Amino acid sequence: MLVQQPTQTSTEINAYRQLVYRLAKEYSDLPLKDLPIDLNPPWINDLVIPETVQQKASETGIEIDQSQWKRLTLLQRFALIQLSRPSHENKNFLSALREFNLLDIDES
Repeated sequence: MLVQQPTQTSTEINAYRQLVYRLAKEYSDLPLKDLPIDLNPPWINDLVIPETVQQKASETGIEIDQSQWKRLTLLQRFALIQLSRPSHENKNFLSALREFNLLDIDES
């Protein structure tokens, strides 16, 4: 139900927020709080590869250049940023690099 809700206008976004709050209240005793919204999240910037992504790629012997980063979709950049976070176990980072065609198929 949540995936199918429209979120293009401020009215739709507010309705979505209210739906999430209602469902959370119905299915959980934990209170919800709004998180701050970053108006310029790092996955939107196709010119700068975040340090965490560069570091994780380097640990796996891979170098991602700016042209490769720019070629990725917003969702792909978001995924790599999330998979490279220190709090993440990072086991899918290499698989994501393969899936996003950032590796030669023969590399491991």
